[in-house]
Amino acid sequence: MASKKTAKDSAHTEKAKSTEAEKATGTSRKITDLSLGDILLIPGFDGPRTICDATKVGDGADAGKFEVGLRNETGEVEHARFGPDEEVQVVGKAPRGAKDRAIPADSAARKTSKGKGTKNKASKPKGAKKAKAPKPPKEKKTSALDAAAKVLGENREPMNCQEMIKAMSDKGYWKSPGGLTPHATLYSAIQREIKGKGKEARFKKADRGKFSLT
Repeated sequence: MASKKTAKDSAHTEKAKSTEAEKATGTSRKITDLSLGDILLIPGFDGPRTICDATKVGDGADAGKFEVGLRNETGEVEHARFGPDEEVQVVGKAPRGAKDRAIPADSAARKTSKGKGTKNKASKPKGAKKAKAPKPPKEKKTSALDAAAKVLGENREPMNCQEMIKAMSDKGYWKSPGGLTPHATLYSAIQREIKGKGKEARFKKADRGKFSLT
C-alpha cells in the first residue's frame, strides 16, 4: 500500500512540474498568429515583451518580414524583424485598454521567432512631421507698363495714355487700384522707361501725348 501511495504522489508531482514548465515557456505561435498586446518571451531579450506595433517590410533584404515593436516593463520599446513563419512563446496578454487589436497577416506585427529576431534599437523617430508639399507660386499680376505694351502691340497704332488705360481695363489686363489720374501715372512711367533704358525701352514717343512700341 505504501508503495502504491508513493507512486501516485510521484505521478502527481511530475504532472505539477509539467504544468509549471508549460506556464513558464508559454505557447509557441507563428508571428502571423499574434495580436497587439500579446506578451512574449524572446531569446536575446531580457524579460517579457509586449507587442505594441507592427509593420510589414516592403523592400530591401528583409522584404516580406515583419518589424515588431516590443515594449518592456519600463515602457521602453525596441524593434525586431521576424520572418512570417518564425515562432515565439506567448506567455500572456496585456490588460484591456492596451493596444490589443488583431494583427492582419499583411501587417508588420506578426513576427515571432525562436531567437532569430534581429534587434533594431534605432526606432523610428516619434513626432516626425511630414514634409509639406510646396505651394504653387502665385500668379504674378501684370504691371501697368506690361499691360500698356500689350495693348499697343495689339492695336498697332499709337495711343495716348487715356486710351491705353481704357483698353487695359476693358480687356482685363490691368485696372487702376483707385488712383484719380491713372493715365498721368502711366505717362510718367513710360517716360521713365524711355529715359532710363534708352534704345532698350519698349516704348517710343510717336506723336504729341501718344506712344507706340519700338
